[in-house]
Amino acid sequence: MNKELEFIRKAVIMACHPECKDYGKALEKELGYQCLVILKDNSAGIIFDYWSKCRFKLKPARFTLMGRELKYYERKFIRKIMGRPITLDRILRTIIQGERSLATSAADLKVLLHIIYDWDYDSSTLQEQTEEIILSISKLLGYEK
Repeated sequence: MNKELEFIRKAVIMACHPECKDYGKALEKELGYQCLVILKDNSAGIIFDYWSKCRFKLKPARFTLMGRELKYYERKFIRKIMGRPITLDRILRTIIQGERSLATSAADLKVLLHIIYDWDYDSSTLQEQTEEIILSISKLLGYEK
């Protein structure tokens, strides 16, 4: 299952940044609002300051009653960029932009409709979906075991 998730993640990130020829450069483009990162101390964080370019506000954040007190991290403290959440809209854009045309395959269209119908909209990210959905998406994007 992890191989399928990683395959989908790479396909989506590359499709969202078609100007990038390299996965590493595409990940750098992901760095911004809602991007999941792993810090050098192995703690995870989510960037939630959209306008910040040099410094990033990451969770866990400390909040006080009088105002917000936030932890700040610079880029040099980020060990690994995981990318923004893989959501249904990003997956659909990847499928539409893909090399394989869904219009030529009724079976692919049926799988796509199944994904849209069975997607758990209460859990918006790919990691929170059923194994069946993940396998269907990876197959549709061309994953082969």
